[in-house]
Amino acid sequence: MNRRKEVFLTAFLILITGGTLLNWLLSWQTREPASLSAAGSAPKTVTVYVTGYVVKPGAYHLPPQARGIDAVNAAGGLAKGADISGTDLAAPVSDGLQIAIAGDPQMKSIGHQQPASVTAGLGTDTYILTFDKPRWNLGFQNKTADSLLMEYVNSSETVYNWTELVTIQYFKGLHNKVTPDQFAEHLENKIRGQFKQYVSFYIIERNPSSVLQEWNVDQHPVHGSEHTLARILLGREGIFVFQYAAKPTIPLHNKQQWLIILSSVQPAKRI
Repeated sequence: MNRRKEVFLTAFLILITGGTLLNWLLSWQTREPASLSAAGSAPKTVTVYVTGYVVKPGAYHLPPQARGIDAVNAAGGLAKGADISGTDLAAPVSDGLQIAIAGDPQMKSIGHQQPASVTAGLGTDTYILTFDKPRWNLGFQNKTADSLLMEYVNSSETVYNWTELVTIQYFKGLHNKVTPDQFAEHLENKIRGQFKQYVSFYIIERNPSSVLQEWNVDQHPVHGSEHTLARILLGREGIFVFQYAAKPTIPLHNKQQWLIILSSVQPAKRI
């Protein structure tokens, strides 16, 4: 069974069973970030100057644990023609750091096609994800009254034979049962149970309403290699899961781009 559909079915079981599985989920202790080396010694904010091909260049005050992608998002995101292939936006920032986003000046004048976007969710609880390029096709969709699963693939691929896959899931009502952090931990335990020593996990960013995580399956004897970035997000009426996966791995440029995309997912405006 497709691993993403297993995650979809697992969360759906949480909704309909409630009892034993939910109590087990809620019994987990959430992991805490590493403690500071000296209490009270760390600054409350750091100042980072973002220049080049961003929407609003300038100086921004960020939390000490922020990364390059947070600085770019604070500057309004990437401008047309931006090239982040030589910039490590996953690296932590420091006070006084300058992040210069390179770009192609000609891209500002040719009016290139805007990336496609998708609005996903149920009812009034919807979020917008903007793709990196207008080349994604909806390969699979399963929608019920309480859940949604959408899978996007490249125009020449299918959900059964893909090199890149974007998955969007929504579970209505799940926000009343588990937190994004608990959902992320359950997902990690499930994937570790499947891939054992062949998978490694890393939490990129965590707050009460969102978890941005990454896992890498390396040379599994059956499934091969696969690299995934995922954001678990607390919606107004449920929990969203946005994922980007690639085989055998995600190139650095794509990784930085999709970290920005996942971090930039926003609620759709209510009409």
